[in-house]
Amino acid sequence: MNPHLRPLDGAAPLPDGWTTEPAGQWNGHEVENRHNPRRHDFMLVRGTDGDDIEGRLEQIGYQFIATDGQTWLWYRDRLTAARDALERTPGAPALVNKSLGL
Repeated sequence: MNPHLRPLDGAAPLPDGWTTEPAGQWNGHEVENRHNPRRHDFMLVRGTDGDDIEGRLEQIGYQFIATDGQTWLWYRDRLTAARDALERTPGAPALVNKSLGL
């Protein structure tokens, strides 16, 4: 389940460990972000062209979710970002010193 915006009065129960944070205006309505703070980062970008930052956010693992034309919603799954970073890093073979003489 990914983070998402919902109306402030969204009383639906949250999964264990999830929380909400106020996110301001979205399409003229007050909303909050629903997410797991131990796993997800979210970012609302306002007042700039979303294309200006798209590549930079994607490089650090953020995914674009939506825009209302004024605000761009991005989120990063920390577990997925860590796995992706490990896959991009060339692995070095383990060094084994068989001549310890112990």
